[in-house]
Amino acid sequence: MLGTASAAHADTSLVATGTASTGYSTNILGVPETDDVNAAQQPEADGFSDLAPGLAAAYEHRRGIHNLRYVFGARVFLRNSGANSYNNTLSYQNILATSARGSLRMGASFNSGRVNAFDQAGNDVVGEGDLLPDGDVEFIAYNANISYRHQLTQNLTGETSITGGKFIPTSGVDQAGETTNIEHRMRIDRGFQRHLLGVDFRTGYNKQEVPELQESLTLGPGVFWTWNATQSISTNATAGIDVIGEYPGLARGLTVPRASAAVTYSHERGRATAGWSRGVATNLFGGDTTINTQYFTNVTMPLPSKRPMALGIAAAYATGDIIDVTLDEARGTTERVSADLNLGVELTRAWQLGVRLEASKQTQNDVLADMMQFEAVTTQTQGLVVLTGRFPGAIAAQVPRRSSDRVESGEADFGGGGNTGSANGGAAATGGGQQQ
Repeated sequence: MLGTASAAHADTSLVATGTASTGYSTNILGVPETDDVNAAQQPEADGFSDLAPGLAAAYEHRRGIHNLRYVFGARVFLRNSGANSYNNTLSYQNILATSARGSLRMGASFNSGRVNAFDQAGNDVVGEGDLLPDGDVEFIAYNANISYRHQLTQNLTGETSITGGKFIPTSGVDQAGETTNIEHRMRIDRGFQRHLLGVDFRTGYNKQEVPELQESLTLGPGVFWTWNATQSISTNATAGIDVIGEYPGLARGLTVPRASAAVTYSHERGRATAGWSRGVATNLFGGDTTINTQYFTNVTMPLPSKRPMALGIAAAYATGDIIDVTLDEARGTTERVSADLNLGVELTRAWQLGVRLEASKQTQNDVLADMMQFEAVTTQTQGLVVLTGRFPGAIAAQVPRRSSDRVESGEADFGGGGNTGSANGGAAATGGGQQQ
């Protein structure tokens, strides 16, 4: 359950945050490879600099935490000034103890920018595995969520949540229109000494224009299990079924099994995770429904040094089947391989320095002619040096992330603010949780 603040009075902080980086990319706009020398766009390599100043406000009182954050991100290229991008993000999160047994979480965000700004700090627009179109795309995005969690008995807990979002491309994509997503989820879990078992049910609505209007419903039950095998090793698994059909009703219904499994090794200074997942998602540019399968692994390990230093390694392989639920036909398949190597060092409690190398290869196959045109293969490799910090160094408590790594995780801790910073790319000097 929710804890209480160590101080009886409220704690407020206003902190200036900032990220500055410089790097080099082999394909600055993610243009597909082509042998046609007369093609309108060819992959271009260029150096770039990123700046992402922001402000973070935190307010903590006896029964809750509130976080408000604004970040402006800009990427400036050395030679291709026409590819310069920007990104504005305003986000709010809170968690409130509504009673001795209940807690309420709320969040909202507004984002605007260009497609090649999707990786800027503070942004949470494009999902894992989303195809990106050629060239620049300007967009506006809204997201919101609310959830209520209540401890029904000593070991039984229930939760209900609603999430929603709207993505609006304002220029650069002729075929794609607005995308709207709304999902309601209910879950009940039973805690044991080393296990957590639960069931859930979700109802989702999706509306998208790619290029014609498509509306679909997603309904499905599921189960989840977390097991603390040892003090250092934990596993979690989920399984369920999604029924996807044309809205209204479930005409031309498609039944898709969904599942995931992961094992995590946690040490006081490092961690490693390997896992697999299969499920249904909405692709902002490639179609209203995508069945994604992903294999992933990531490792963060400490290095011998006078200052806290960590090495992070991550790799993922994903495939996707793009489905038009309205027409009941496949619109194409995708395949993506990515790897990430990063080194982070904690200069002070508030400042971190990171060096990062990342590479990706994305392939699209058998895409129908009425969709946005994708060439076969897009590759990109980039390296960068990143400096991240905040001033002043002290910050009031942050809304805790929901984690599925271990049975005891995911509860709010109002015990004061700790060091929340990490080197860019996840090479934190201390381990962190995997957000759910």
